[in-house]
Amino acid sequence: MDTIDSSNNPKATLGSSETCQNLPITGICIVSRPNNAPTGYHCIRKTYDDPLQDADLIPDSILERRSRFLCITRHFPLAKYSAIVLQDIRLIDEDESHPPNYVILSDTIDTKEKGTIKCKIAVKMIPREAGMKSINDIIFLYRTKTPPSSYCTIGKINGLCMCIRDGIVPPMIQALDQTIPTPFNNSE
Repeated sequence: MDTIDSSNNPKATLGSSETCQNLPITGICIVSRPNNAPTGYHCIRKTYDDPLQDADLIPDSILERRSRFLCITRHFPLAKYSAIVLQDIRLIDEDESHPPNYVILSDTIDTKEKGTIKCKIAVKMIPREAGMKSINDIIFLYRTKTPPSSYCTIGKINGLCMCIRDGIVPPMIQALDQTIPTPFNNSE
């Protein structure tokens, strides 16, 4: 599965602002270029500790420059009234099989190219319930080894430390005028 739902509703787009970081992540995917992020998604383009360093998930080859970036959304509800949240994310070795109930982000959503090398990103999306644990933010560190307060490191990918911040799912409240988006891609 290359993306876990998305939003095509620009009115309800949520970025990575401080207030939005308290909301659970409801969709995640990989893109080859930051400008190719699906509508309603925020591309994690730069590292948290060095704004000049790209948060690129894949190393360049000798012959070509390749880039991969993680994109997230906190939009709720998703297509067809879907109510899921990111409960867990793991970095696993390329040769390992993925844990049960996890989906591998294997390809980029925009070009269908391989998403990562040597390391796979496994995500566990579960039905949303108020009060349950969720992942509310993802950042990458380039220079520092210690994550900021309230974040924990889950592993390294392309020399970057991937860090997450846990949170609690708030009650389900939907604005009456909010339209329900259609999925960008929800295939496995």
